[in-house]
Amino acid sequence: MENCGCAQYFAYCRYDRPANARSTKSAPTPHCHDPLHPPARRSVLSSFHRPVPASCRGTQYNLTTTVRTTGVNFAYKQALTFLPHWARGMQVFANGSGQRATGSGADNFQGYVPRTGSWGISLSRPKYNLRMNWNYRGRQRRTLIASSTSIGPGTYNWGSKRMNIDVMGEYYFWKRFAVFANLRNLHDATEDFEIAGPSTPEHAQFDRRIEYGSLWTFGVKGTF
Repeated sequence: MENCGCAQYFAYCRYDRPANARSTKSAPTPHCHDPLHPPARRSVLSSFHRPVPASCRGTQYNLTTTVRTTGVNFAYKQALTFLPHWARGMQVFANGSGQRATGSGADNFQGYVPRTGSWGISLSRPKYNLRMNWNYRGRQRRTLIASSTSIGPGTYNWGSKRMNIDVMGEYYFWKRFAVFANLRNLHDATEDFEIAGPSTPEHAQFDRRIEYGSLWTFGVKGTF
């Protein structure tokens, strides 16, 4: 399904804590069942005697059923101003999302990631800064596999959950020049793929693994 128009309704609350803290929550409940471009827009485009763009002709196909997603999003950020002077400039953050798709058409959402999150800590000083971030992606269901004598119904390709850790830092040894280091995927996290269904035993679910490796970059940069 592509170009699905969604009407979203949010329950939103915000509470500002001292020391530049912020916490937000939202609970989206979108309903997706209409094309992105309504008929009114298509008629306006046609009145100018111009070809109607492909994006305005509707989706590849429209679901005849309604899919409902419910969940929670949150975000938090806090400057740690209560720390001693040598630790001033330290800040933490965290955000995440948990969504659930329900309804008779929920199986059409291939590649849907229901759980995501990221958090980290940073230290910023006049001559240097350091950052360390964690990024989490939950298990995701991908394409449906056709049933056969050896593959039961309801069998899907799955992507495993994954955690990435990144470390970044800069040090200004002169007013306009600094050395930097970016360490991506610090602990060399892999990505596993599985084939699983209601009748697939656990030892037979593993399909393949991709090793991306850890990318370390060092250098000198200047600001002019």
